[in-house]
Amino acid sequence: MRTETAYALPELLIVLLLLAGTIALFVLRWPSPLGPASSAVRNFINQARLEAVALDRPVAVTFNDQAGTYELRQAADDAWLPSELCGSSTVTRTLDLRQYRGVTHAAPARGLIWLPNGYGRTCTGGGAFNQTVRLQAGRREARIIVSRAGRIRTEVEAR
Repeated sequence: MRTETAYALPELLIVLLLLAGTIALFVLRWPSPLGPASSAVRNFINQARLEAVALDRPVAVTFNDQAGTYELRQAADDAWLPSELCGSSTVTRTLDLRQYRGVTHAAPARGLIWLPNGYGRTCTGGGAFNQTVRLQAGRREARIIVSRAGRIRTEVEAR
């Protein structure tokens, strides 16, 4: 007497469907680098504000398009102009966005300056501002919204 050891077509289809479903869940749940990148930028901006208050001197945060980095700049002395602080002052720290694969700086934001009292202004010299820094990764976008009074919030959405 002989027994068959082959699988029937419905059994193979069920196994293939389960395998396809598992792969689809894995691909859809793959973590995006946008969350860690937006947290890093938010912390970088917040650290600049804390340094301005602690050092009792203005600190600027600018974005360098050529290098793909955020730069923290400090005034050399008490006499400073926004254009000098944001353009030619000493860079003390950088945050490289290239370490977050697939994340790009979506729209060039104006630089921002934190004053020793904890309030901010723009690199163009404007007093009141609400800055929005945009980061993109694929079809997702993160917005880091910075208010003049130092409140920072992050919004992440899929487009």
